[in-house]
Amino acid sequence: MANRTVVPDATTLRRYLDKGLTQAQIVDAWEADSGVRVSRSAIAMAISRLGLESSRPAKRHTDLLPWVLKKEHQMATEARLLRIEGRRRRGESLSKADLTWVSNWVEGLHRDNAVITYLPNTKQGFHRVARVKSDGDNIIRP
Repeated sequence: MANRTVVPDATTLRRYLDKGLTQAQIVDAWEADSGVRVSRSAIAMAISRLGLESSRPAKRHTDLLPWVLKKEHQMATEARLLRIEGRRRRGESLSKADLTWVSNWVEGLHRDNAVITYLPNTKQGFHRVARVKSDGDNIIRP
């Protein structure tokens, strides 16, 4: 006997996504509609496998945080500032405090002719290094 499909089909998933449901909300909606409880990761895999896109994709900061950060560096000041700068560049709203903090930090990098690089095998992780010609206008050196 073939295994029964427990995740929603493409049409049902598309309907849920078009309603703007998150993956967690899709889990609940699917359980209400089918009586079958699936994990959020099963929904994520189905969305990916079917070539669909989540209505609320997770915000990624790969433009300014292109590195895989070690756990101990994920909340480092530089990581936080790079995430804030990414939000600012995307036009997202920032608190006045965050806007001031990141603006002063970026101005300091330019004033000091420096960029940020990440060295995962060091205690600090993030380092301010002298800008070189190949850095261009970037504030990071990947």
